[in-house]
Amino acid sequence: PDANVRFHAVEALGRIRSRAAALPVAAVAETRDFAVAFAALDTLALIGEPSVAPRLLPLLDDELLQSAAAEALGRLGGEDAVAPLAALLDREGAPVAAVAGALTTLSDRLDGAGGDEGRVAGLARAVMTDRGARNLVAAMSDASEAELAGLVVVLGWLPFDGVEHALAAALPRAGVRRTAADILARRGAKAVEPLLAALAADDHEVRKAAAATLGRIGAPLALPALVGLLDDS
Repeated sequence: PDANVRFHAVEALGRIRSRAAALPVAAVAETRDFAVAFAALDTLALIGEPSVAPRLLPLLDDELLQSAAAEALGRLGGEDAVAPLAALLDREGAPVAAVAGALTTLSDRLDGAGGDEGRVAGLARAVMTDRGARNLVAAMSDASEAELAGLVVVLGWLPFDGVEHALAAALPRAGVRRTAADILARRGAKAVEPLLAALAADDHEVRKAAAATLGRIGAPLALPALVGLLDDS
């Protein structure tokens, strides 16, 4: 009956990682008891028993538990978790970085190196709107390096206007520069304009990344700007 004891018991089950504990811990999460539900979701992610994932989907409607539920679903969920997670990105006040991280974790688990052509990406595209894309872009300014990686990947799945400029704006962040450049290269001609702008960046690593990406795209419009950079350091 003691909430503090319940909390430590749930944490201990996470360290043990016994799948026999998954169902009772899921029941604890479903209580939505603030004192123990977070620990229960973290423990479920550590245990890694996928059969409990459907029981966590309703927790995405709980504003206090959304972030932890999303992270657990990224580790445990299947394709049925993609649409509810992606739809959450359209909501005001949603934990955007956590949801993007969960979607990229799902993509890595289910599709491997599927990139923007994987099944998870396709399912997310089918339900997301330009509002979700705007929320992803807005979350980038305050994101940590680890969070930014998920935001960049999910943005790269989307066809909406402005995505290429947002991806190019991530090039100064060293931790995601290669990922952003790879995604921009796949987007082809639509990425040329923001990449040309990036050629004028103060950071020479950004200029190098932009130049290399324009070369991968093979954009004739970039030729004068690239020739002009032959005098660059």
